[in-house]
Amino acid sequence: MQATLLTGAIVTRQKRTEEELRQNEVRNRAVIENAPDAITLLGADGLLKYISPSAERILGYAPEEQIGSNPAEFTHPDDLPARLKILDDLRQKPGKL
Repeated sequence: MQATLLTGAIVTRQKRTEEELRQNEVRNRAVIENAPDAITLLGADGLLKYISPSAERILGYAPEEQIGSNPAEFTHPDDLPARLKILDDLRQKPGKL
């Protein structure tokens, strides 16, 4: 009997945790997709894996056009040295900027 109660409590807690994670994901997605600034995720290879919808307003390219590309391709030549430095820093210390 006690084992059944314990198992039920664990399942209930797990379901509650899963629901909280789902709600957090929905909230975070809404924040990212409605942010005025472009938010991007780079893979270990330095290529764009995700770019928020605001990028189209900022850069003039739909996010789908940028996925899988190098961010330097969408950088003005005058801004390229600084962008390359940032990208290099991100590769060396992921998650630190």
